[in-house]
Amino acid sequence: MKKILIIIFALTTISACTRKEIYVGENWKYETAGYDVPDTYPAWISNPSLGGYIGGVGLGKSNVQGGADTQRDIAKTIARGKAIRKVHILVDTVCNNPGADKIEKEIIDNYKPQIDCGQAYMGAELIKKIVVKEEWEDPQEGDIYVWEVLQK
Repeated sequence: MKKILIIIFALTTISACTRKEIYVGENWKYETAGYDVPDTYPAWISNPSLGGYIGGVGLGKSNVQGGADTQRDIAKTIARGKAIRKVHILVDTVCNNPGADKIEKEIIDNYKPQIDCGQAYMGAELIKKIVVKEEWEDPQEGDIYVWEVLQK
């Protein structure tokens, strides 16, 4: 268990250094450090908000000890962490800063009916609704990508 936690921490740190998620204009995008997402990859890898979802993408590199199951677990952990961060931004935007330009209006409209600003721990309730939307394995590199989203 300790090895898995160390691996997850290391991969999270490495992925944070090479690929940083930023907010640009009306969309969440990736600012990359010399890493371009090829056109052959699914669109959600470079745009986890595709289709108006609150989501996050995680990557499990092929060189991880433990095989595909460990890769998938790492990718899910990273994706969930990113989605959780966006859920908290969503709740803050809807409840505390309605005029803030942090998230696209389309996304806010998709999720606003689920948000009760009077309820304590609203973010925690929404986090329970995060699910794996898609997984994809890069046929050349063997890396596994996971897209987790907040259900609409």
